[in-house]
Amino acid sequence: MTIDPNANLAPGQQYTLSVLEGGVLGDIVGQSIDSVSAALNNSSAVDVATGISVSQSVLSIFTFDITFTYSGDGTDTPQDVFQEFAAALEATGYNWNYVTCTAGMQAGSAGATAVKTVAGAIQSVTPSSSSLWAVALIALLAIFVFSGGPELMRGLKG
Repeated sequence: MTIDPNANLAPGQQYTLSVLEGGVLGDIVGQSIDSVSAALNNSSAVDVATGISVSQSVLSIFTFDITFTYSGDGTDTPQDVFQEFAAALEATGYNWNYVTCTAGMQAGSAGATAVKTVAGAIQSVTPSSSSLWAVALIALLAIFVFSGGPELMRGLKG
């Protein structure tokens, strides 16, 4: 069952939050499950989630399902937990976007992840400044190649 990103979570309940990595590094390289898990489990930024485990989502290779037990006082929302996770994960040089939150360990199943929340869908298609730099760099490289740059460089060598 998908949970409203702004609804309060129940203390002691298990949830799965799906997050999408982005930015230049996230779009090209990606992180491993182990590095995401280590960043979350070793961060002081995460204080309302315990028993954190990470798995690859069925959505894409750049989406991770983070299962945790909510340990807060009941005033936190999935967006609040996501902000803690993002703070811990962004220290690794990647950007992160909220996709969805479900009760239990359901986020990796096709039924739970087939429908993204509107906010998550909008965030995942909004370009960041770092991804715009990557597009500009690729465009410059294409212009160089198609304008005969490699032949010019060979002519300068000898």
